[in-house]
Amino acid sequence: MRVCFDIHDPNSVIVRRMDGSWVCDAIWDGNKVAAVPIPYVEMLQEKRTKRRRDRLLEQLREVEAERTPALVHKPDVVIPLVKGDATDFDFDDEDDGQVFTSAAARLRAMGEK
Repeated sequence: MRVCFDIHDPNSVIVRRMDGSWVCDAIWDGNKVAAVPIPYVEMLQEKRTKRRRDRLLEQLREVEAERTPALVHKPDVVIPLVKGDATDFDFDDEDDGQVFTSAAARLRAMGEK
């Protein structure tokens, strides 16, 4: 194919075969049609917008997660201690009949002596 143009009329070009026979005049924007249907393009744009929004929300969740500590401190658990247990360190010889039900009660009892 050979393409020729008129320097005085840039709105069209002349298309010829190699032997010089005329094929057509191609007009600028003469057959302008979208290559892809418009609703399909709009659907792709909407999908892209959703993906970008989801990506940003995921980044926001990561930022919020970085603000909170990795390990959350739970309140101390009170472990009941019964007199005579291996963890009972009552060194006095008198038997006062008290049964310590928790470490906090034991500390209170020690503070009162």
